[in-house]
Amino acid sequence: MKHNISKVRTAAETSDSAAVLFVRLVCTLPVVESPGAVRQQEENLYIGVECGLNDVLDKLNKGYSADETRRQCLRLNAIGIRHCDLLMLGTAGAGRGLECARASAALENEIKPHKILINTMSAFVGTKLDEEIKSVPPLEVVVLTSLNAALAV
Repeated sequence: MKHNISKVRTAAETSDSAAVLFVRLVCTLPVVESPGAVRQQEENLYIGVECGLNDVLDKLNKGYSADETRRQCLRLNAIGIRHCDLLMLGTAGAGRGLECARASAALENEIKPHKILINTMSAFVGTKLDEEIKSVPPLEVVVLTSLNAALAV
């Protein structure tokens, strides 16, 4: 099995920031050689975009902003590297779900990922984030239909 990461290296080497800082995982599928000597290859970067709000990313100590995500994803698009973006529900906290969904939808519509993957947020027991989550009234729930509606904008 062979792996081709030359495009990823090129993107990292030409970046004026420390590689592509927000990239969580580089996933390259192996080159498959079929009996007919046809080669198929697929490369995707899985990027932890999380949220489209800079203040939320800062509070979560992500180490990058939505603006940096936008800039780097557009660079990936320009050189033909597909990215799959991971969004995390609940990152903005109580009362900001719709605002976060709209900001994330605007960002995703601009950077045009190959796929959008949705994750939920959780925290380790006893952490500051865990305490903040426990203080949210139980009736305040992120409704996926609101997120879907915002993504369609």
